[in-house]
Amino acid sequence: MYDLRIREVKIKDYILEKIEIKHGLLEEDIWQLLINDNPLYFHTRKKRYVAIGWIGTYLTTIFELKGDRAEIITSYPASK
Repeated sequence: MYDLRIREVKIKDYILEKIEIKHGLLEEDIWQLLINDNPLYFHTRKKRYVAIGWIGTYLTTIFELKGDRAEIITSYPASK
Protein backbone atom coordinates (compact mmCIF):
# COMPACT_ATOMS: atom_id res chain seq x y z
CA MET A 1 0.00 0.00 0.00
CA TYR A 2 1.08 3.56 -0.66
CA ASP A 3 0.39 6.92 0.94
CA LEU A 4 -0.02 9.29 -2.01
CA ARG A 5 -0.66 13.02 -2.00
CA ILE A 6 -2.89 13.76 -4.99
CA ARG A 7 -3.76 17.41 -5.51
CA GLU A 8 -5.15 17.30 -9.05
CA VAL A 9 -7.20 14.86 -11.11
CA LYS A 10 -7.08 14.87 -14.91
CA ILE A 11 -9.59 12.88 -16.97
CA LYS A 12 -9.59 13.01 -20.76
CA ASP A 13 -13.02 13.71 -22.21
CA TYR A 14 -13.38 10.36 -23.97
CA ILE A 15 -12.40 8.48 -20.79
CA LEU A 16 -14.86 10.47 -18.68
CA GLU A 17 -17.62 9.82 -21.20
CA LYS A 18 -16.95 6.06 -21.07
CA ILE A 19 -16.90 6.06 -17.25
CA GLU A 20 -20.18 8.00 -17.10
CA ILE A 21 -21.99 5.86 -19.71
CA LYS A 22 -20.61 2.40 -18.93
CA HIS A 23 -20.22 2.64 -15.15
CA GLY A 24 -22.69 5.38 -14.18
CA LEU A 25 -20.06 7.42 -12.32
CA LEU A 26 -19.54 11.17 -12.29
CA GLU A 27 -16.28 13.08 -12.30
CA GLU A 28 -17.11 14.21 -8.76
CA ASP A 29 -17.13 10.57 -7.59
CA ILE A 30 -13.52 10.15 -8.69
CA TRP A 31 -12.48 13.46 -7.13
CA GLN A 32 -14.17 12.47 -3.88
CA LEU A 33 -12.30 9.17 -3.78
CA LEU A 34 -8.85 10.54 -4.62
CA ILE A 35 -8.90 13.99 -3.01
CA ASN A 36 -11.39 13.92 -0.14
CA ASP A 37 -11.27 10.33 1.08
CA ASN A 38 -8.40 8.16 2.22
CA PRO A 39 -8.41 5.22 -0.22
CA LEU A 40 -6.08 2.26 -0.26
CA TYR A 41 -3.45 2.59 -2.99
CA PHE A 42 -1.66 -0.22 -4.77
CA HIS A 43 1.09 -0.02 -7.40
CA THR A 44 0.83 -2.15 -10.55
CA ARG A 45 3.55 -3.43 -12.88
CA LYS A 46 2.69 -0.96 -15.64
CA LYS A 47 3.61 2.13 -13.59
CA ARG A 48 -0.03 2.61 -12.68
CA TYR A 49 -1.83 2.84 -9.37
CA VAL A 50 -5.11 1.44 -8.15
CA ALA A 51 -7.15 3.31 -5.56
CA ILE A 52 -9.97 1.51 -3.74
CA GLY A 53 -12.29 3.29 -1.36
CA TRP A 54 -15.81 3.88 -0.11
CA ILE A 55 -17.94 6.77 -1.43
CA GLY A 56 -21.35 5.32 -0.56
CA THR A 57 -20.30 2.29 -2.59
CA TYR A 58 -16.87 0.77 -3.15
CA LEU A 59 -15.07 2.41 -6.05
CA THR A 60 -11.94 1.29 -7.90
CA THR A 61 -9.93 3.84 -9.87
CA ILE A 62 -6.86 3.12 -11.98
CA PHE A 63 -4.54 6.00 -12.79
CA GLU A 64 -1.01 7.10 -13.66
CA LEU A 65 0.72 9.51 -11.32
CA LYS A 66 2.46 12.56 -12.81
CA GLY A 67 3.90 14.48 -9.88
CA ASP A 68 0.88 15.18 -7.66
CA ARG A 69 -1.61 14.80 -10.54
CA ALA A 70 -3.60 11.60 -11.12
CA GLU A 71 -4.31 10.92 -14.80
CA ILE A 72 -7.31 8.62 -14.83
CA ILE A 73 -7.28 5.43 -16.92
CA THR A 74 -10.64 4.08 -15.71
CA SER A 75 -12.91 3.97 -12.70
CA TYR A 76 -15.73 1.61 -11.79
CA PRO A 77 -17.90 0.55 -8.84
CA ALA A 78 -17.30 -2.79 -7.16
CA SER A 79 -19.35 -5.75 -8.34
CA LYS A 80 -22.35 -6.79 -6.29
